Amino acid sequence: MRRRRPFGAIAAWSVRHARAVLVVAGVIAVVAAVGATQVDTDAGLGTLVGKGDPTYEATQRARSEFGEEPVVVLAKESLPKLLLGKDLLKLLRLEGCLSGKVPKGAQALPGACEGIAEMEPVTFLAGPATFLNEAVVQIDEQLERLSRNLSPEGFREYLLQVATKYGITSAPSIENEEFVATVVFDLAKARGTPKARLAYLFPNAHSAQIVIRLKPDLSESDRHRAIGLIKEAVAETTPRKACAEEKGGKAEPCFALAGGEYVVTGAPVVVDAVARALKNALLILFGVAVVVMAIVLVLAFRSTMRLLPLALALASAALVFGLLELVGGSLTMASVAVLPILIGLAVDYAIQFQARLDEVQATGATGEAAARTAANLSGPTIATACLATAAGFLVLLLSPTPMVRGFGVLLFAGVLLAFALVMTAGFAALGLRRAVSKQSPHAGGWRRGGNHPEEALATGGMVGPCGDRTRRAGPPPSLLSQ
Repeated sequence: MRRRRPFGAIAAWSVRHARAVLVVAGVIAVVAAVGATQVDTDAGLGTLVGKGDPTYEATQRARSEFGEEPVVVLAKESLPKLLLGKDLLKLLRLEGCLSGKVPKGAQALPGACEGIAEMEPVTFLAGPATFLNEAVVQIDEQLERLSRNLSPEGFREYLLQVATKYGITSAPSIENEEFVATVVFDLAKARGTPKARLAYLFPNAHSAQIVIRLKPDLSESDRHRAIGLIKEAVAETTPRKACAEEKGGKAEPCFALAGGEYVVTGAPVVVDAVARALKNALLILFGVAVVVMAIVLVLAFRSTMRLLPLALALASAALVFGLLELVGGSLTMASVAVLPILIGLAVDYAIQFQARLDEVQATGATGEAAARTAANLSGPTIATACLATAAGFLVLLLSPTPMVRGFGVLLFAGVLLAFALVMTAGFAALGLRRAVSKQSPHAGGWRRGGNHPEEALATGGMVGPCGDRTRRAGPPPSLLSQ
């Protein structure tokens, strides 16, 4: 009973339906490539810790109660200059803009502030100017209650006690430098040293920070937009009449500090930047891999259609990342490394099949017969290597890190797709190559061949111009290499 040889059957079928196979493979690869450009990026905690891990669950509970990890806007300026002058009013305007809360009867400043007010991404904001302004409001309310409940003499006595204890001798106000200095600075230490209990707002004598927590249910795109609006607002330097020092005065920037600068930082900003960089890194790796592999193939691979292995590798990569988008996956720091590895493996499979087909065609076999023979000779060995490689990548599923598990799954799917693509589209393209060359039939001379190209490859048998079988003098080529 004749043994079934599936690799040869697949290759012969692909050559027989070469144009249809290439059209279908091309369309699928193009669609997959378009889908691959839509893959979301993810550099968050979920890529490092499994969802069932206690750390992940505790972090999610904290997020639901308190919001995202804070975005921090750092105002870098000497605190006395920042708080005891006009820069404090600019800081107050910026905090109001970033909170997204617009007072009744007022309108948000156009641009980033208007976008934040419409989007409402902020669940909590704490800043130096907001803290001081709230302190003024609370003190005013307390004084008003006391004035109603105490006699004029008792109220004056209370004010004298406050002035003696805290050194506040005038009405509290955010523009009252004496009041601000008393609230913020530790007067027992060097000038400009903030009180230790206010370190969450004033980490040192040269900076103050605005702490912003975004809503925990924001999507990745909304979070990216919110962070972008915060950066845009902080960087705004457009002069506006509404921000003039005096009514009817010269237009001035609303938030720009006279002698300092702002820096936007915090975990969400870093994660967002890494997520954006992942796609850029993938494009860079893609370009470098294509150029390097093309150079290597042109210089080292002696075959017609020498760039075909690279085309098949790129199609394989498109299929893998398109499949990632189809199943709702995301691009992580580890999955970026899949691209060069997959391209290298796919090119390797394609080169081995193409080189063997060239050897078979040197015996005189063409078309389906040559493809069947080449696939039967190389298919089992290459398939075994492919399965062993895929199994090795599948072992990564045992890793406790989701990012590593995703890396293994992508490569597992990638090597199998690459092998399947080489067996079908690869042989189909090579079959068309031989079909074109048949227009110039062999004119004579010696060639290895016969009715059994596998035997000819093994024994070095030769067929003369009239079809007579001869043998070279000396041992077969297979022995010469020993």
